[in-house]
Amino acid sequence: MVYFLGRDISVGLSTEQPNYGINYASNALKISGTASATGDLLGAYDADDFIPRRTATTEVSTITHVKEAKGQYDWTTNQYVLLYDVDGKSYLIWYNSDGSGSAPDVGQDYSEEVDISSTTTNETIADAVVAQCNANSDFAAVFTFTDVGGEGVVTVTSDVTGRAIDIARGSGFTDPYLTVATTTEGTGTSVVNSVTDNDELKVSDVTGIDFSMGAIDEDIAYFGQRTALKAEIKKEVTIVITMKKKDNSWSLLWNKARCGLRATTGAATLAAASNSIEFDSTLNQPYHDGTNTSFGYRIYLELKTGVEVLSCPNLCMSEYSVSFNTDGIQEETVTFYGNVTPIISTIPSTADTASADF
Repeated sequence: MVYFLGRDISVGLSTEQPNYGINYASNALKISGTASATGDLLGAYDADDFIPRRTATTEVSTITHVKEAKGQYDWTTNQYVLLYDVDGKSYLIWYNSDGSGSAPDVGQDYSEEVDISSTTTNETIADAVVAQCNANSDFAAVFTFTDVGGEGVVTVTSDVTGRAIDIARGSGFTDPYLTVATTTEGTGTSVVNSVTDNDELKVSDVTGIDFSMGAIDEDIAYFGQRTALKAEIKKEVTIVITMKKKDNSWSLLWNKARCGLRATTGAATLAAASNSIEFDSTLNQPYHDGTNTSFGYRIYLELKTGVEVLSCPNLCMSEYSVSFNTDGIQEETVTFYGNVTPIISTIPSTADTASADF
């Protein structure tokens, strides 16, 4: 069990629904982003929500082809681009303008030879990269390649939302010929800075955090054996947040939406602008459709100003209390509980939770 002071850690909170948040106004909770919502609640991306939706964060890598002549990209010594997926596997991209030569061997897991024999500009070279890499089933399984248009720039996004794409170029390429870079699009650069259209991820007035993580075991004894087997049944994640009480928003959340939001259609993740969603306070087992789930809330614990972010998916509220002190200060404490292993990254993870993670 670890106790953090508010100045050492920033706490973020969102729903697990990517298109719906929870708004607090006039002592009432409402769901933002529904088809029947009006005013500030109309758009899932525009509401000043008490608890914002689980916003999408994408790390976008770029390959910029600067030179127009295709011969400048032909494979010689160390002229290649390497991409890495979230599992650390490497994907090699190399160029061939005349049909000769062989693929470089840099210890890659997968390789794509880009035929640029019919290209005439840096833009058509980018077109060739997009078309041929997207047609490669190994590459397309983890990356999406897009031509920015007219600039010779190819963007590469990961199939795992919120996860970084590492990209490197061989030393044979220098800036006047080809450049690579990675940028973060959307929210999620950190808990503190994740503000998009007034949706703030950070929880304010936090005075203390209790975080514990373990496993629920079951003892199994076999006849004739002296030693019992301890089998892990599931993970156990508990987060206790203590805050200064300033209104009754958390009290309403405890009574109406202990488990966040759920789709009444049976969908795990509901599409935007629908009315088929409601508050979930049933404490049922997490629902998933065989692929993913949006049960509960997601808490983000950012350590030391973004050096490390612990994303804890699919948590529900299990306890709520209010304390009164003699000096007039009121504090409220909320306990969140879940069974999904937290995700450690440098940015808040907004990826869907797969059913296999439960």
